[in-house]
Amino acid sequence: MKILVMGSGAVGSYFGSVLHKAGHDVLFIARGEHLEAINKNGLVVESTTAGNFTIYPKITETLDVEYKADLILYCVKGYQNDRALDLISTAVSSSTYILTLQNGIGSGDLLAEKFGQKKVLLGVTYIDAMRPKPGYALETSNNKCNIIFGQIHASGNDDAKVEKIKDALDVDGIEVELTSDVLKYIWQKFIYICGWSGMMSVTRSPMSAIMAVPAARQMTINAMNEALEIARAKDISIDNDFMNETIEYFSHVGDDAVSSMLLDILNGNPIEIDVINEAAVVMGDSEGISTPVNSFISNILRVYHSKVIREQNGK
Repeated sequence: MKILVMGSGAVGSYFGSVLHKAGHDVLFIARGEHLEAINKNGLVVESTTAGNFTIYPKITETLDVEYKADLILYCVKGYQNDRALDLISTAVSSSTYILTLQNGIGSGDLLAEKFGQKKVLLGVTYIDAMRPKPGYALETSNNKCNIIFGQIHASGNDDAKVEKIKDALDVDGIEVELTSDVLKYIWQKFIYICGWSGMMSVTRSPMSAIMAVPAARQMTINAMNEALEIARAKDISIDNDFMNETIEYFSHVGDDAVSSMLLDILNGNPIEIDVINEAAVVMGDSEGISTPVNSFISNILRVYHSKVIREQNGK
């Protein structure tokens, strides 16, 4: 399958690499030092799930107008959407599907608005991955790298095509699931990261340290409960044991488990606050639901995010 990886950070680099290794025709979009390093030395993957290997993929910063993809893996950060949507536009043909793995809420709507709902597949992934330096992808999920995806408005005409995408993604290093209730998984991941990413980022601490402090533990739970209440107001089905299982996981996770938003802060990058905690605040307001913890997290992190954006814009 002809696969375009839009966003060659840790997640895009890992999934693109194992798909390339499995024999798919993968093209990565990257820029800067990461692009230069891969062109020079290949993309080095160190993975507890897929093993250690190096690939020498096709990679570019811009797309030839003649290039068309069968599948676009949309792996960019929320603050990169405007540029990414314009960049991939020429690669979308009448038969292209776009699978978004972006954290938070909203990327599916943006893609549907630009390319049409039928082309968009919503997905979530639970993966521990980072890009320790240009040209490298480090994955430490211990055989838990998964993609759960589906369509919002599935039709019988699309079933065979979407099944073909599932089969293409079902390679060594990826545990793939096609679901008829993708919104449940999107919202469960959203609830999860409101606590996980929000609290780690605002405290600059691992979840193990946060859960060891009773007041911080309760704030984490409250951040997730606010998002859960919004999901229920929108008639989203959430698994009955989801919250208990998530709190249990947070309570026993190791010190090395770090959210991607915290990693962005530590590396001086912008953060996805608009599609995570701020998104909870906005949706809470529209549903008449109070979101004090997510509002607190968003307001604190907004200071950092705005400062970085100003610096990047030279202001």
